[in-house]
Amino acid sequence: LISFAEFQAFEGLLCVPDALYKTAFQLFDTNGNGMVAFDEFAEVMRKTVLHQKMPFNMASSFIKLYFGKDKSRLISYAEFSQFLHDFHEEYATEAFKKFDKDGAGFISALDFQDIMLSIKSHLLTKDVRDNLIAVIGAGQSGRKVSFPYFMAFNSLLNNMELIKRIYLNATNGHRYQEVTKEEFLYSAQMMSQITPLEVDILFHLCDLLHQTGPIHAGQQDKYKIENKSRKTIVAPSSTSSSSKCQVCLVLGN
Repeated sequence: LISFAEFQAFEGLLCVPDALYKTAFQLFDTNGNGMVAFDEFAEVMRKTVLHQKMPFNMASSFIKLYFGKDKSRLISYAEFSQFLHDFHEEYATEAFKKFDKDGAGFISALDFQDIMLSIKSHLLTKDVRDNLIAVIGAGQSGRKVSFPYFMAFNSLLNNMELIKRIYLNATNGHRYQEVTKEEFLYSAQMMSQITPLEVDILFHLCDLLHQTGPIHAGQQDKYKIENKSRKTIVAPSSTSSSSKCQVCLVLGN
C-alpha cells in the first residue's frame, strides 16, 4: 500500500514530458541516490519475465561501455535515458545472435516471431503479431530471416512517426491519397534515411493487413485495425503488380 501523498507524487511524475524515462529511472534507482549502478540495473533486470526467457549478457561490451570495464561507473538520469533506449535495441540484436547459433547471419521465421513477441511486442498491433510469419514468407526466401531484414523490420517499427511524415510529404498533406511504392521511396529519400528494404517491408505488411482489415493511425499515433472502416493505410490496386501496391495512410480518427 502507498499513502495519498505518495500517490500524488507518482501522479505528478506521470505528468512530466519524460514520464516514461523518469518512472523507469526511479524503478532502477533502488537506493534513491539519483544514480543507477550496474548492480541495481542487473538486479531489477533479472526479475523480469523477458530476462528469464531470453537472458541478456551482463558481461557484454555494451554493458561495459555504459558502466565501465569493471562495472563500477554510476549512471545519471540523462545517461540512463540514453542507455535504456540503446539497451532495448541491443537486446534484440543479442537475441538474434543467440538464435543464429552457426553464425550464418540467418534465423528461422519462428525464432524471428519469438524475438518480436518477446522484445518488441509493445510496438506490434494484434494483426501485425498475427502476420509475422506471413510477412517473412512475402519478404524473405527460404523462410529464413537475414540480419539486414531483421534490423530493417525493427527500424521500421521504431520510426512509424517518420513514416507518417514521409507519406504526408508524398501526398502534399492529403490524408486519403494513395501513393505508389516508387513515390513513397522518393519522398523517403528526400526527407530521411529510410531504406528501400524498410519500404519493402512496409508494403508487404500493407498487403497482408489489407486482407484482414483496413489500418488507420489512431489518436495514440499507433497503427490499429478497424474492420469496415474507410480509413486505410493500404488499398492494393486490382490491376497493379506487387511493386505498384498503393498506400493510403490516414492520421487521426
